[in-house]
Amino acid sequence: MRLKAIVGMDEETRVKYREIYNKLKEFWKTEFDQKYLNLTVICEEGTLRRENGHAQFTCRGKLKEQYRHFTELELSMIADNGFSHFGGSSNKSDDGSFSVTIYVD
Repeated sequence: MRLKAIVGMDEETRVKYREIYNKLKEFWKTEFDQKYLNLTVICEEGTLRRENGHAQFTCRGKLKEQYRHFTELELSMIADNGFSHFGGSSNKSDDGSFSVTIYVD
């Protein structure tokens, strides 16, 4: 999926994204006793890779079976610990493999 830039979102989308993000933060607090979202705890050991490029970063990995319910949008929020970015892309396969690219300033 193509990710929307925060500067290009209408208010309705921003409210919807904030609700999704708040639910993720609550899940992290309950499930992992952690304040910040991160991909490390939901990926199979040794599969997570982060690549930094010019004005972007990409995370690739494979989700543990019990966390394969996360959507492409949720994975992007977990990778970015939010949704305040300039867009990007997020893809997830049935086997739990994923790739998230976030455009940053």
